[in-house]
Amino acid sequence: ELSEQKRWDGKWRILIFDIPEKMRGKRDLFRKELREFGFYPLQKSVWVYPYYLPQDFFDLWEDMKFGQQVVLVEANSIKEDYEIRNFFGFR
Repeated sequence: ELSEQKRWDGKWRILIFDIPEKMRGKRDLFRKELREFGFYPLQKSVWVYPYYLPQDFFDLWEDMKFGQQVVLVEANSIKEDYEIRNFFGFR
């Protein structure tokens, strides 16, 4: 697992991606990496993570050369986040 820090700062990191079908192999690998990293799959192309993301995570993103196809949003809240909080063990 790439992430070392496990103290939640109350912010959600929301990763949104639109990777074309012609890059399906990379897209599937990216989803696998997100799952292994500990992200929660909110939708097929929208994943959520509650912790600080270290540089090695962004290095992976760069190595895959996704550029504008991947967007990271940092949010203070997600409406109806009970299932997400439960996934990460937050009450």
